[in-house]
Amino acid sequence: MDFLASIGATAGLLILAVSAYHHLHNRRMLEDALSAHGVPSQTLRTGLSIVIAAIESALAILGIVAVAFVEPIIGTTFAAITGMYVLYALYATWLLKAHPQSPCGCSAHQYPVNLWVPLRAAGLSCGTAVAAAASNHVYTATDHFQNLVAAIAGVACGAILWALPEAMAQPAAAQVEAA
Repeated sequence: MDFLASIGATAGLLILAVSAYHHLHNRRMLEDALSAHGVPSQTLRTGLSIVIAAIESALAILGIVAVAFVEPIIGTTFAAITGMYVLYALYATWLLKAHPQSPCGCSAHQYPVNLWVPLRAAGLSCGTAVAAAASNHVYTATDHFQNLVAAIAGVACGAILWALPEAMAQPAAAQVEAA
């Protein structure tokens, strides 16, 4: 269980930190996406973009601190991160129906929302839920090599999950760029 909990924690934190970075450094991009999503007021879009970036940043920092230094708060922290990913999955599912082909708002790349966006959020919520449920097993293996492998696997899973929606939005373009 510690291996899966560690992978879920790492992938969830990686995506959260990258998302927070994109939203902090490209707040206008998130505001534009919220406009395409139908948020009517510029003031509301600005406020939402600030709140989203702040929550993501706070949870990412709290998660990293919990895993690295304060084991007793891992469960609560990852429960909060799981809740955020569940909300993102629900919002992205609604977005698919209400505003198909609008920009996702997930990163600075502005790819259109597609089925993989809510699936990614749902998958991340599962991974972070495992970390929350097994909080006393996140990076606690006595074999340090197992912890290293879990960290590498978590980063690999996170990187794949981060790239998946954009790659699936335009699979032909992704194939051409890869060639």
